[in-house]
Amino acid sequence: MPAWVNNPITLVIALLAVVTVIFKVAQWVERVNLDRSSLKELTKEIREDIKKILERLPSPVLEKGSPLRLSELGRKISEALGLSEWAKDVAKTVEVDVVDLEHYEIQDHCRNYVRTFPFSAQQKKSFRMTAYENGISHEDVLDVAAVELRDALIARLPCLGVDDSDAPHSAFE
Repeated sequence: MPAWVNNPITLVIALLAVVTVIFKVAQWVERVNLDRSSLKELTKEIREDIKKILERLPSPVLEKGSPLRLSELGRKISEALGLSEWAKDVAKTVEVDVVDLEHYEIQDHCRNYVRTFPFSAQQKKSFRMTAYENGISHEDVLDVAAVELRDALIARLPCLGVDDSDAPHSAFE
């Protein structure tokens, strides 16, 4: 055996060096794991921020500004799906729900209403096909239906002072 192995001081120093290395490696692993969890949290936060930003982007079927109006694409979709006529028919049954509402409340009511409306299987298929063909979401097609319904309701309510002759595509244009 070498002489240094028989020396107790050398063995203690070697043992301390090994323990120190193990301790430092454990600290390093802990820091790496902490960094990884921080990175996961940061990535999650960035994803949420991106989703919020994307939600704020204007819909391609609506013009920017208030009140919401259909864009050229929105009018094309409305015409292709017959949503103006659909809205006029539905407005007859929905108008009792919105008689005492303000314009912005009617708009909110219409958005919620079209998302729960029992469209026929054929209508749903047409909505999905139109969304696909125009590179938009199904929600965008429902936004077109909501704006058409809002316009039809406002046109039907004499207390709001808007008639059909004022707005071929939007009661606010």
